[in-house]
Amino acid sequence: MSEMKDGVAKETLCSLDESQLRAFLQAFYAWYENAGGPSQQCSRGRVLLVCLLIRFAGLRLGEALALDDVEDIDETSSMLHVRGKWARVLPLPKTALGKLLELRDAPCSVRERGRLCRLDQGYVRRVFAVRGREA
Repeated sequence: MSEMKDGVAKETLCSLDESQLRAFLQAFYAWYENAGGPSQQCSRGRVLLVCLLIRFAGLRLGEALALDDVEDIDETSSMLHVRGKWARVLPLPKTALGKLLELRDAPCSVRERGRLCRLDQGYVRRVFAVRGREA
């Protein structure tokens, strides 16, 4: 949604209800699963990983992009360690943890382990916007 201020569109924040959130995640999963090949699916998996971190851990985009997917995800306690200005430890639902680990441990992700979430913020925002329009 956008409103006009001084003739320029200004983005306004809105929250999604449960059905809208479900549709957004379904659009994201469809985009991931319809990748053109293994390399594209691996690339899309990185963005999906960021999406799931935001959704299930309530991270800000900058926090998700700064995450070290090896050091900050505690598999044994299902906890996520967030560093930075608002450092904290957050619980992860078991199902979300399973999907995060599946994406992180995919064979194509081995070279990028520890930096899977290090993506361009503008690119991630554009992907989120397109998935939102698809939902």
